[in-house]
Amino acid sequence: FAGAKVILACRNLEKAKAAVADIQKQCTVKSNLGELKVVELDLCSLESVRKCAKELLESEERINLLINNAGVMMCPYSKTKDGFETQFGTNHLAHFLFTLLLLPKICKSMPARIVNVSSIAHTELKVVELDLCSLESVRKCAKELLESEERINLLINNAGVMMCPYSKTKDGFETQFGTNHLAHFLFTLLLLPKICKSMPARIVNVSSIAHTAPFGPMDFTDLNFEKRKYNPVHAYQQSKLANILFTKELARRLTEKDITDVHVYSLHPGVIRTELGRHYDSMFPGLTWVYDNIFGLFIKTPTQGAQTQIYCAVDDNCASETGLYYAECAVTSCSREAENAETARKLWDISMELVGLDKNDDIFKIV
Repeated sequence: FAGAKVILACRNLEKAKAAVADIQKQCTVKSNLGELKVVELDLCSLESVRKCAKELLESEERINLLINNAGVMMCPYSKTKDGFETQFGTNHLAHFLFTLLLLPKICKSMPARIVNVSSIAHTELKVVELDLCSLESVRKCAKELLESEERINLLINNAGVMMCPYSKTKDGFETQFGTNHLAHFLFTLLLLPKICKSMPARIVNVSSIAHTAPFGPMDFTDLNFEKRKYNPVHAYQQSKLANILFTKELARRLTEKDITDVHVYSLHPGVIRTELGRHYDSMFPGLTWVYDNIFGLFIKTPTQGAQTQIYCAVDDNCASETGLYYAECAVTSCSREAENAETARKLWDISMELVGLDKNDDIFKIV
Protein backbone atom coordinates (compact mmCIF):
# COMPACT_ATOMS: atom_id res chain seq x y z
CA PHE A 1 0.00 0.00 0.00
CA ALA A 2 1.39 3.38 -1.00
CA GLY A 3 2.62 5.42 1.93
CA ALA A 4 2.30 2.57 4.44
CA LYS A 5 4.65 2.11 7.35
CA VAL A 6 6.11 -1.40 7.42
CA ILE A 7 7.94 -2.74 10.46
CA LEU A 8 10.29 -5.70 10.15
CA ALA A 9 10.65 -7.51 13.48
CA CYS A 10 13.82 -9.58 13.18
CA ARG A 11 16.33 -11.39 15.36
CA ASN A 12 19.34 -10.47 13.23
CA LEU A 13 19.33 -6.69 12.84
CA GLU A 14 22.18 -6.67 10.31
CA LYS A 15 20.29 -8.97 7.95
CA ALA A 16 17.12 -6.97 8.50
CA LYS A 17 18.85 -3.70 7.57
CA ALA A 18 20.33 -5.37 4.48
CA ALA A 19 16.82 -6.49 3.49
CA VAL A 20 15.52 -2.95 3.93
CA ALA A 21 18.33 -1.59 1.73
CA ASP A 22 17.55 -4.19 -0.94
CA ILE A 23 13.84 -3.32 -0.90
CA GLN A 24 14.58 0.38 -1.18
CA LYS A 25 17.00 -0.25 -4.06
CA GLN A 26 14.38 -2.20 -5.99
CA CYS A 27 11.81 0.55 -5.48
CA THR A 28 13.90 3.60 -6.36
CA VAL A 29 11.68 4.48 -9.35
CA LYS A 30 8.52 4.46 -7.27
CA SER A 31 7.14 7.37 -5.31
CA ASN A 32 5.32 7.62 -1.98
CA LEU A 33 6.92 4.44 -0.66
CA GLY A 34 6.15 5.09 2.94
CA GLU A 35 8.53 4.00 5.70
CA LEU A 36 10.46 0.82 6.50
CA LYS A 37 11.42 0.30 10.13
CA VAL A 38 13.39 -2.46 11.86
CA VAL A 39 12.85 -3.68 15.43
CA GLU A 40 14.53 -6.53 17.26
CA LEU A 41 12.51 -9.68 17.99
CA ASP A 42 13.85 -13.08 19.00
CA LEU A 43 11.00 -15.60 18.97
CA CYS A 44 13.08 -18.03 21.03
CA SER A 45 12.71 -15.66 23.97
CA LEU A 46 9.38 -14.60 25.47
CA GLU A 47 11.24 -11.76 27.17
CA SER A 48 12.23 -10.49 23.71
CA VAL A 49 8.63 -10.90 22.53
CA ARG A 50 7.34 -8.80 25.44
CA LYS A 51 10.04 -6.17 24.90
CA CYS A 52 9.29 -5.84 21.17
CA ALA A 53 5.53 -5.66 21.76
CA LYS A 54 6.04 -2.95 24.41
CA GLU A 55 8.18 -0.92 22.00
CA LEU A 56 5.57 -1.13 19.24
CA LEU A 57 2.68 -0.30 21.56
CA GLU A 58 4.52 2.82 22.71
CA SER A 59 5.79 3.96 19.31
CA GLU A 60 2.95 3.14 16.92
CA GLU A 61 -0.35 4.94 16.80
CA ARG A 62 -1.99 2.21 14.70
CA ILE A 63 -1.41 -1.46 13.81
CA ASN A 64 -3.63 -2.41 10.89
CA LEU A 65 -1.84 -5.56 9.81
CA LEU A 66 0.16 -8.23 11.64
CA ILE A 67 1.80 -11.05 9.70
CA ASN A 68 3.20 -13.83 11.87
CA ASN A 69 5.63 -15.30 9.37
CA ALA A 70 8.97 -16.06 11.04
CA GLY A 71 9.76 -19.52 12.34
CA VAL A 72 12.01 -22.58 12.23
CA MET A 73 11.54 -25.94 10.51
CA MET A 74 12.63 -29.48 11.29
CA CYS A 75 15.61 -28.46 13.39
CA PRO A 76 17.60 -30.78 15.69
CA TYR A 77 16.16 -31.08 19.18
CA SER A 78 16.68 -28.00 21.31
CA LYS A 79 14.76 -25.72 23.65
CA THR A 80 13.95 -22.04 23.67
CA LYS A 81 15.28 -19.74 26.37
CA ASP A 82 12.05 -20.42 28.25
CA GLY A 83 12.43 -24.21 28.12
CA PHE A 84 9.98 -25.06 25.33
CA GLU A 85 10.73 -27.36 22.41
CA THR A 86 12.13 -24.93 19.84
CA GLN A 87 9.61 -25.38 17.02
CA PHE A 88 6.57 -25.29 19.30
CA GLY A 89 7.95 -22.40 21.32
CA THR A 90 9.01 -20.35 18.30
CA ASN A 91 6.34 -21.16 15.71
CA HIS A 92 3.38 -21.10 18.08
CA LEU A 93 3.90 -19.78 21.61
CA ALA A 94 5.93 -16.72 20.62
CA HIS A 95 3.45 -15.70 17.91
CA PHE A 96 0.57 -16.42 20.27
CA LEU A 97 1.97 -14.11 22.95
CA PHE A 98 3.04 -11.43 20.47
CA THR A 99 -0.42 -11.33 18.89
CA LEU A 100 -2.28 -11.10 22.18
CA LEU A 101 -0.02 -8.32 23.48
CA LEU A 102 -0.65 -6.28 20.32
CA LEU A 103 -4.33 -7.20 20.03
CA PRO A 104 -5.81 -4.23 21.96
CA LYS A 105 -4.07 -1.77 19.62
CA ILE A 106 -4.97 -3.86 16.55
CA CYS A 107 -8.63 -3.79 17.62
CA LYS A 108 -8.37 -0.03 18.18
CA SER A 109 -7.01 0.34 14.62
CA MET A 110 -9.91 -1.34 12.79
CA PRO A 111 -10.20 -2.33 10.02
CA ALA A 112 -7.30 -4.69 10.68
CA ARG A 113 -6.05 -8.14 9.78
CA ILE A 114 -3.89 -10.82 11.41
CA VAL A 115 -2.20 -13.35 9.12
CA ASN A 116 -0.68 -16.54 10.55
CA VAL A 117 1.65 -18.36 8.16
CA SER A 118 1.20 -22.11 8.56
CA SER A 119 2.18 -24.95 6.18
CA ILE A 120 0.71 -27.87 4.33
CA ALA A 121 2.83 -29.90 6.77
CA HIS A 122 0.00 -29.55 9.31
CA THR A 123 -1.96 -32.09 7.27
CA GLU A 124 -1.18 -35.76 6.88
CA LEU A 125 -0.50 -37.18 3.45
CA LYS A 126 -1.03 -40.91 3.26
CA VAL A 127 -0.46 -43.29 0.36
CA VAL A 128 -2.44 -46.49 -0.15
CA GLU A 129 -2.28 -48.94 -3.03
CA LEU A 130 -5.22 -49.11 -5.42
CA ASP A 131 -5.28 -50.76 -8.84
CA LEU A 132 -8.55 -49.88 -10.57
CA CYS A 133 -8.01 -52.70 -13.05
CA SER A 134 -8.61 -55.16 -10.21
CA LEU A 135 -11.78 -55.33 -8.11
CA GLU A 136 -9.82 -57.37 -5.59
CA SER A 137 -7.46 -54.40 -5.19
CA VAL A 138 -10.47 -52.07 -4.89
CA ARG A 139 -11.94 -54.18 -2.09
CA LYS A 140 -8.59 -54.45 -0.33
CA CYS A 141 -8.01 -50.68 -0.44
CA ALA A 142 -11.55 -49.93 0.75
CA LYS A 143 -11.17 -52.39 3.62
CA GLU A 144 -7.90 -50.76 4.67
CA LEU A 145 -9.46 -47.29 4.66
CA LEU A 146 -12.57 -48.40 6.53
CA GLU A 147 -10.39 -49.92 9.24
CA SER A 148 -7.85 -47.09 9.51
CA GLU A 149 -9.91 -43.93 9.01
CA GLU A 150 -12.42 -42.60 11.49
CA ARG A 151 -14.01 -40.25 8.95
CA ILE A 152 -14.19 -39.87 5.16
CA ASN A 153 -15.57 -36.43 4.32
CA LEU A 154 -14.45 -36.23 0.70
CA LEU A 155 -13.97 -38.80 -2.05
CA ILE A 156 -12.70 -37.71 -5.47
CA ASN A 157 -12.88 -40.44 -8.13
CA ASN A 158 -10.32 -39.02 -10.52
CA ALA A 159 -8.02 -41.78 -11.80
CA GLY A 160 -8.69 -43.46 -15.12
CA VAL A 161 -7.53 -44.38 -18.61
CA MET A 162 -8.41 -42.85 -21.98
CA MET A 163 -8.78 -44.22 -25.50
CA CYS A 164 -6.43 -47.14 -24.97
CA PRO A 165 -6.10 -50.16 -27.30
CA TYR A 166 -8.53 -52.97 -26.58
CA SER A 167 -7.77 -54.90 -23.43
CA LYS A 168 -9.56 -56.26 -20.38
CA THR A 169 -9.21 -55.75 -16.65
CA LYS A 170 -8.22 -58.60 -14.35
CA ASP A 171 -11.95 -59.26 -13.89
CA GLY A 172 -12.67 -59.52 -17.61
CA PHE A 173 -14.23 -56.10 -18.28
CA GLU A 174 -13.29 -53.81 -21.16
CA THR A 175 -10.52 -51.72 -19.62
CA GLN A 176 -12.06 -48.25 -19.89
CA PHE A 177 -15.51 -49.31 -18.64
CA GLY A 178 -14.01 -51.47 -15.90
CA THR A 179 -11.48 -48.89 -14.72
CA ASN A 180 -13.31 -45.61 -15.23
CA HIS A 181 -16.73 -46.75 -14.04
CA LEU A 182 -17.00 -50.14 -12.35
CA ALA A 183 -13.96 -49.75 -10.09
CA HIS A 184 -15.06 -46.29 -8.94
CA PHE A 185 -18.63 -47.54 -8.54
CA LEU A 186 -17.54 -50.37 -6.24
CA PHE A 187 -15.01 -48.25 -4.36
CA THR A 188 -17.62 -45.57 -3.66
CA LEU A 189 -20.29 -47.99 -2.46
CA LEU A 190 -17.86 -49.83 -0.18
CA LEU A 191 -16.87 -46.52 1.44
CA LEU A 192 -20.37 -45.04 1.38
CA PRO A 193 -21.51 -46.13 4.87
CA LYS A 194 -18.51 -44.39 6.44
CA ILE A 195 -18.93 -41.36 4.18
CA CYS A 196 -22.55 -41.07 5.30
CA LYS A 197 -21.46 -41.45 8.91
CA SER A 198 -18.98 -38.57 8.40
CA MET A 199 -21.50 -35.97 7.19
CA PRO A 200 -21.15 -33.37 5.85
CA ALA A 201 -19.42 -35.12 2.98
CA ARG A 202 -18.95 -34.89 -0.78
CA ILE A 203 -18.31 -37.37 -3.59
CA VAL A 204 -16.80 -35.98 -6.79
CA ASN A 205 -16.78 -38.07 -9.98
CA VAL A 206 -14.51 -36.78 -12.74
CA SER A 207 -16.21 -37.33 -16.08
CA SER A 208 -15.47 -35.61 -19.41
CA ILE A 209 -17.10 -33.63 -22.19
CA ALA A 210 -16.30 -36.73 -24.23
CA HIS A 211 -19.52 -38.23 -22.83
CA THR A 212 -21.33 -36.14 -25.47
CA ALA A 213 -19.64 -37.89 -28.40
CA PRO A 214 -22.36 -39.00 -30.88
CA PHE A 215 -22.34 -42.75 -30.31
CA GLY A 216 -25.90 -43.02 -29.08
CA PRO A 217 -27.17 -44.58 -25.83
CA MET A 218 -25.29 -47.14 -23.77
CA ASP A 219 -25.44 -50.63 -25.22
CA PHE A 220 -26.19 -52.76 -22.17
CA THR A 221 -26.03 -55.91 -24.31
CA ASP A 222 -22.34 -55.35 -25.12
CA LEU A 223 -20.65 -53.20 -22.47
CA ASN A 224 -17.35 -55.00 -23.08
CA PHE A 225 -17.29 -54.53 -26.88
CA GLU A 226 -17.28 -58.27 -27.50
CA LYS A 227 -20.01 -58.27 -30.18
CA ARG A 228 -19.17 -55.02 -31.99
CA LYS A 229 -15.98 -53.56 -33.39
CA TYR A 230 -13.96 -51.87 -30.67
CA ASN A 231 -13.62 -48.11 -30.95
CA PRO A 232 -11.38 -46.57 -28.23
CA VAL A 233 -13.18 -43.22 -28.44
CA HIS A 234 -16.59 -44.88 -28.14
CA ALA A 235 -15.42 -46.97 -25.17
CA TYR A 236 -14.11 -43.84 -23.45
CA GLN A 237 -17.38 -42.00 -24.15
CA GLN A 238 -19.33 -44.91 -22.63
CA SER A 239 -17.23 -44.89 -19.45
CA LYS A 240 -17.52 -41.12 -18.99
CA LEU A 241 -21.28 -41.24 -19.62
CA ALA A 242 -21.43 -43.90 -16.91
CA ASN A 243 -19.71 -41.52 -14.45
CA ILE A 244 -22.51 -38.97 -14.83
CA LEU A 245 -25.31 -41.54 -14.73
CA PHE A 246 -23.79 -43.01 -11.55
CA THR A 247 -23.60 -39.53 -10.00
CA LYS A 248 -27.24 -38.80 -10.72
CA GLU A 249 -28.52 -42.16 -9.51
CA LEU A 250 -26.42 -42.05 -6.32
CA ALA A 251 -27.71 -38.53 -5.61
CA ARG A 252 -31.28 -39.74 -6.17
CA ARG A 253 -30.88 -42.70 -3.82
CA LEU A 254 -29.28 -40.57 -1.12
CA THR A 255 -32.19 -38.15 -1.32
CA GLU A 256 -34.65 -41.04 -1.26
CA LYS A 257 -33.02 -42.23 1.98
CA ASP A 258 -33.30 -38.68 3.37
CA ILE A 259 -29.50 -38.44 3.59
CA THR A 260 -29.29 -34.75 2.81
CA ASP A 261 -25.71 -33.89 3.74
CA VAL A 262 -23.82 -36.15 1.34
CA HIS A 263 -23.57 -34.32 -1.97
CA VAL A 264 -22.49 -35.87 -5.27
CA TYR A 265 -20.96 -34.07 -8.24
CA SER A 266 -19.75 -34.95 -11.73
CA LEU A 267 -17.62 -32.69 -13.89
CA HIS A 268 -15.56 -32.03 -16.99
CA PRO A 269 -12.10 -30.80 -15.86
CA GLY A 270 -11.04 -29.53 -19.29
CA VAL A 271 -8.35 -30.77 -21.64
CA ILE A 272 -5.23 -31.02 -19.49
CA ARG A 273 -1.58 -31.63 -20.24
CA THR A 274 -1.07 -35.01 -18.54
CA GLU A 275 -0.10 -38.52 -19.60
CA LEU A 276 -3.77 -39.43 -20.07
CA GLY A 277 -3.39 -39.00 -23.84
CA ARG A 278 -0.47 -41.41 -24.13
CA HIS A 279 -2.47 -43.72 -26.43
CA TYR A 280 -3.27 -41.11 -29.11
CA ASP A 281 -0.72 -42.48 -31.59
CA SER A 282 -2.22 -45.97 -31.37
CA MET A 283 -5.42 -44.52 -32.88
CA PHE A 284 -3.91 -42.06 -35.35
CA PRO A 285 -0.11 -42.00 -35.85
CA GLY A 286 1.19 -38.47 -35.28
CA LEU A 287 -1.81 -37.36 -33.22
CA THR A 288 0.35 -36.86 -30.13
CA TRP A 289 2.55 -34.39 -32.04
CA VAL A 290 -0.51 -32.48 -33.29
CA TYR A 291 -1.98 -32.49 -29.78
CA ASP A 292 1.21 -31.20 -28.16
CA ASN A 293 2.29 -28.66 -30.78
CA ILE A 294 -0.93 -27.29 -32.23
CA PHE A 295 -3.63 -27.78 -29.63
CA GLY A 296 -1.08 -27.37 -26.84
CA LEU A 297 -1.65 -23.62 -26.78
CA PHE A 298 -5.20 -24.21 -25.57
CA ILE A 299 -4.52 -27.06 -23.14
CA LYS A 300 -4.76 -26.49 -19.40
CA THR A 301 -1.97 -27.07 -16.93
CA PRO A 302 -2.70 -29.64 -14.20
CA THR A 303 -3.23 -26.77 -11.74
CA GLN A 304 -5.78 -25.14 -14.04
CA GLY A 305 -7.42 -28.48 -14.71
CA ALA A 306 -7.89 -29.15 -11.01
CA GLN A 307 -9.97 -26.04 -10.38
CA THR A 308 -13.42 -27.49 -11.08
CA GLN A 309 -12.62 -30.54 -8.95
CA ILE A 310 -11.56 -28.23 -6.12
CA TYR A 311 -14.70 -26.15 -6.59
CA CYS A 312 -16.96 -29.20 -6.30
CA ALA A 313 -14.93 -30.55 -3.38
CA VAL A 314 -14.85 -27.54 -1.07
CA ASP A 315 -16.58 -24.44 -2.39
CA ASP A 316 -19.51 -23.15 -0.31
CA ASN A 317 -21.34 -21.95 -3.43
CA CYS A 318 -22.18 -25.54 -4.43
CA ALA A 319 -22.48 -26.97 -0.90
CA SER A 320 -26.24 -27.55 -1.21
CA GLU A 321 -26.20 -28.89 -4.79
CA THR A 322 -26.15 -32.57 -5.70
CA GLY A 323 -26.40 -34.75 -8.81
CA LEU A 324 -25.35 -31.95 -11.16
CA TYR A 325 -22.66 -31.72 -13.86
CA TYR A 326 -20.01 -28.96 -13.83
CA ALA A 327 -17.40 -27.33 -16.05
CA GLU A 328 -15.28 -24.24 -15.44
CA CYS A 329 -16.45 -24.12 -11.81
CA ALA A 330 -20.13 -23.80 -12.71
CA VAL A 331 -23.14 -26.00 -13.36
CA THR A 332 -23.50 -26.81 -17.02
CA SER A 333 -25.67 -29.02 -19.18
CA CYS A 334 -24.80 -32.61 -20.01
CA SER A 335 -26.05 -34.80 -22.83
CA ARG A 336 -29.68 -35.91 -23.06
CA GLU A 337 -28.60 -39.52 -22.48
CA ALA A 338 -26.79 -38.49 -19.29
CA GLU A 339 -30.10 -37.08 -18.01
CA ASN A 340 -32.00 -40.32 -18.62
CA ALA A 341 -33.18 -41.50 -15.20
CA GLU A 342 -34.21 -44.95 -16.47
CA THR A 343 -30.76 -45.51 -18.00
CA ALA A 344 -29.16 -44.42 -14.73
CA ARG A 345 -31.24 -46.94 -12.75
CA LYS A 346 -30.47 -49.71 -15.22
CA LEU A 347 -26.75 -48.98 -15.13
CA TRP A 348 -26.84 -49.05 -11.33
CA ASP A 349 -28.50 -52.48 -11.22
CA ILE A 350 -26.18 -53.95 -13.84
CA SER A 351 -23.10 -52.45 -12.15
CA MET A 352 -24.16 -53.94 -8.81
CA GLU A 353 -24.31 -57.36 -10.42
CA LEU A 354 -21.02 -56.98 -12.29
CA VAL A 355 -19.05 -56.00 -9.18
CA GLY A 356 -20.63 -58.75 -7.10
CA LEU A 357 -23.02 -56.75 -4.93
CA ASP A 358 -26.65 -57.71 -4.32
CA LYS A 359 -28.91 -55.00 -5.72
CA ASN A 360 -31.26 -55.61 -2.79
CA ASP A 361 -28.54 -54.83 -0.23
CA ASP A 362 -28.96 -51.67 1.81
CA ILE A 363 -25.76 -49.82 0.98
CA PHE A 364 -26.56 -47.30 3.73
CA LYS A 365 -26.99 -49.91 6.47
CA ILE A 366 -24.37 -48.45 8.85
CA VAL A 367 -25.98 -45.00 8.81
